[in-house]
Amino acid sequence: MTRSRLAAAVFAALLPASAEALSCAPVTAEGLYLRARDSETRYTIVHGAFRADGPPTNLPGEQGGQRWTGLLEGRALGRRRFDVPFRARIEWRATCVVTWCGSAPPEGAFIAFVAIDGPVPTVETAACGGGAIAATPANLRAVLRCHRGRGCDPGR
Repeated sequence: MTRSRLAAAVFAALLPASAEALSCAPVTAEGLYLRARDSETRYTIVHGAFRADGPPTNLPGEQGGQRWTGLLEGRALGRRRFDVPFRARIEWRATCVVTWCGSAPPEGAFIAFVAIDGPVPTVETAACGGGAIAATPANLRAVLRCHRGRGCDPGR
């Protein structure tokens, strides 16, 4: 290897990780449903809205990650549809991978995948999404279709 190639290889290896591109698969309602269904963590799926108590705080030990606490209100997914009243204090976490972070809680209605195994129900969004998705009619139909066993294609 020539000196210039060696120098270029060393230089490239020393570049900060944030100079690399983050490649994420598209987040779909079906994909989130299947991830929650197949997880060892228990989830409840809620069509609702979140009201934060105030500004976010930093996640301990998480470079750039943030946490909101507040009230999630709406309807949880029951046996066939979103018909179970849901009102709970939750924690919304936006975790990071290098400089890419999950999203803050959206304004208005959304579909939340709430982890219920921990001490506090939690919605977690990461650099590549997850945890919540817009409550569009298509996304609501997709979650219901998956839940009813009528086809669940995460690539839709």
